[in-house]
Amino acid sequence: MTAHRKKTSAAGRGGEPLPAGGGDAGDLSLRIGKLVAGGSGLARDSEGRVVFVDGGLPGEEVEVRVTGGRRDYRTAVVTRVVLPSDDRVEPPCPYFGRCGGCQLQHLRYEAQLAAKEEILREQLQRLGGFQEEDLAAVWQEGAASPLAWGYRQRIRLHAGGGRLGFARSGSRRLVDIDRCQLADPGINEVLGLLRRQSFFPELLPRLDSLELHSDPAGGRVLLLLQGKKLPDGLGRALAAQDGVGGVIVKGRGADRVFGSGPLPLAEIGYDLDIGLTAPFRFHLAAGGFCQVNQGINREMIATMRQWLGGIDYRSVADFFCGAGNFLLPAAIGTARAYGCDVAAAGVEAARQNARRAGLAHCELEVVDAGLALAGAAASGRRFDLVLLDPPREGCPQVAAELHRLRPAAVLYISCDAATLARDLRVLAGTGFRLRRLRAFDMFPQTSHLETMALLSR
Repeated sequence: MTAHRKKTSAAGRGGEPLPAGGGDAGDLSLRIGKLVAGGSGLARDSEGRVVFVDGGLPGEEVEVRVTGGRRDYRTAVVTRVVLPSDDRVEPPCPYFGRCGGCQLQHLRYEAQLAAKEEILREQLQRLGGFQEEDLAAVWQEGAASPLAWGYRQRIRLHAGGGRLGFARSGSRRLVDIDRCQLADPGINEVLGLLRRQSFFPELLPRLDSLELHSDPAGGRVLLLLQGKKLPDGLGRALAAQDGVGGVIVKGRGADRVFGSGPLPLAEIGYDLDIGLTAPFRFHLAAGGFCQVNQGINREMIATMRQWLGGIDYRSVADFFCGAGNFLLPAAIGTARAYGCDVAAAGVEAARQNARRAGLAHCELEVVDAGLALAGAAASGRRFDLVLLDPPREGCPQVAAELHRLRPAAVLYISCDAATLARDLRVLAGTGFRLRRLRAFDMFPQTSHLETMALLSR
């Protein structure tokens, strides 16, 4: 293949096309223009067709193997880097490229947040309809993670085919893993210990999934198992292992709990500054949703409190409240607070957290966000501030109806740039204006990004 060694920078809608080599018909020489959502590099072949390249970085000249595609694009994977980017590094994880959990380990961490922010900016312009000057007026410097590795306080492994691990990239097949570079060191210690136990070959075929959740304060790990006909003896054997604070076996009936230790077996916690006189011990229901990177979670709460400090609000509603991670700090000093979620365990944890924080004015219920909003609007309820932290698919219907509650401000927290852009466009169409926006690197080494946006009428 012809090697093109002149270094180029990212440009426009992709790199300058390079001619195909003389080897296999599926092989190409390409110049990568930029990264796109999902972490692939974007290039164009000699016919001008888009090629999404796994493993390519902006400015690189690479040889690739075509793996698929349709009439208007192709997918490919890098087989050789002819001219590497200055930001390319050697991935430390032996599973990178096979496991689908990480997409950016080959990109220097200091460059990851900038690359993801550029994708966010493009999505907001293309899907949200925002102009560059509008974004420049509200954009705040992104927050990098305090830890680039070992930041996840929870991982969930799937079992099948004699393997325990994560799904392969672009497949449902599992990659068997011994440790995850993103997980808290205590999680990896317990995982390695379990794999060495004599009962592990008996346990593995019975598992559907194994969740390991670390307790930052106690230094122990809670295990949540889902599977078929898991005998009590295995539960007790797991609970007896060093570093394990408790075991919960989840099934169709009541959960079975094994072991004892410093961890409350039904919940797990971490300290947060939510505006009280002392750090607050925030609790989660076992297996419930949580922000997995506590360093970034603290930064998000601090940013939220700073932004809301300039807003006069006496009532707040959170339509995806979970255990109250954002609702409780926003509710301090208000006269009325309301939160709802479809996850009953999360709402129960929120009730306990509100009680521990002395926030007796928090009304919490298990209900779908759309139904809760419609009910509040029909009964004439109004809220000065509304928090939205929806799942990855966003909440376009809620965004479209939110104006009925007449909030003065909306704080939207998102883990997906595309659905964020779409929902912000919906909110803008009902009279809200984007005031502040900041990206938070909740998930280093992956293409995912957390974003917080503040809007007002």
